[in-house]
Amino acid sequence: MRARRVVISVLAAVTVGVAAAGAAAAGTPPSNTSPPTISGFAVQGHVLTASPGVWSGTQPISFAYQWLRCDQGGGNCSAVVGAKTQRYKLSAADVGHTMKVTVTATNAAGTGTATSAATAVIASAVPVNTSPPTISGTAQQGQTLTAEAGNWSGTRPLKFGFHWHRCDASGAGCVHIDGATDQTYVVSATDVGHTLRVAVTATNAFGTGTARSAPTAVVTAAPGPTLASSRGSVTYGGSVRLSGSVAGAGAGLSVSIWAQVFGRSGPVRVASVATASNGSFSVAVKPRIRTVYFARLSGGPAGNSVAIAVRPRMRLAVVGKHLFSLNVYASRSFVGRIAYVQRWSIARHRWLTIGPIHMRSARYGPTVVTTKPFVLRVAHGLRLRVRMPLSQSTTGYITGVSNTIRA
Repeated sequence: MRARRVVISVLAAVTVGVAAAGAAAAGTPPSNTSPPTISGFAVQGHVLTASPGVWSGTQPISFAYQWLRCDQGGGNCSAVVGAKTQRYKLSAADVGHTMKVTVTATNAAGTGTATSAATAVIASAVPVNTSPPTISGTAQQGQTLTAEAGNWSGTRPLKFGFHWHRCDASGAGCVHIDGATDQTYVVSATDVGHTLRVAVTATNAFGTGTARSAPTAVVTAAPGPTLASSRGSVTYGGSVRLSGSVAGAGAGLSVSIWAQVFGRSGPVRVASVATASNGSFSVAVKPRIRTVYFARLSGGPAGNSVAIAVRPRMRLAVVGKHLFSLNVYASRSFVGRIAYVQRWSIARHRWLTIGPIHMRSARYGPTVVTTKPFVLRVAHGLRLRVRMPLSQSTTGYITGVSNTIRA
């Protein structure tokens, strides 16, 4: 009886020993001590790489991966079919979502799982506008507008193209402006009363995106160039300088000078001049009869006008004893007009009229020369001149006075 009990005790001890040895052989299942992480750019077309994190447990431990597509807050995740490797290339379906990765760790003792934090929201590789284009400059005829592309997401590099649109006063009903494909645009007369917008096209290896700016203010007409003259009248054959400026203009802007000649219908362009760096310009003109001048930009309104009066050029000469000659130069004949001979009074300190002479003959050409020889018996050395008052001057001319001679 005692011998049987000894055998049973020995068998029980052997059974317990075997169980303990089995537990030691299985080891400790994997346990995550630091969660998985994801590296890479959260942009369509880029590759994300998962790191399994840190795990405890009996080695060796193997890892399996499953990528998850989640909402923008990192919730409502679903497994991406077939995405079971450590690396994952982002697709168009991921744009606007976040991504996570679940790591399953396995060893001889069992398995464990852990999930990473969510990535940033996946951006499109195709250019997407995130801040619209803008336009700087003054919406006025003749001014230069400059477009800025705005802000864009998408894979770099990005190439930008520009196209300007002419719209109605509210910014709608836009049409393309032919040839307006630069980043800058010079506002034309056609744009007056409209607004302008610019469409920007961003292009990269994945495609293109387009965005349009807000409209400008309604385009206003440019103020006409200012104009002034160095003097208000000139003797026939002489010149007068016209000067002016274009508000806001720089160097090289073309300004045309127009003349409305007395007795002719419609103005004619008589000169073109370029502005200086400060927008100023000047030009010399030789009016042959009363002429009104004004300046204008190409296709723009006229500025103020300047009238230049012209007096006939009168030349008095001594041709013999008591014999004199008066020539009147102008673009019209003075035949039949009356001029008055005057002498200088030392006592009175003024010119006194001696008598009239009637202009009788003329030679015609670009300049008409009206001639009158006359006899005048005066004291030797007396200062003489001839004056033709406005009432006798040919239309288009003002009072003329000859040079002074001594008899």
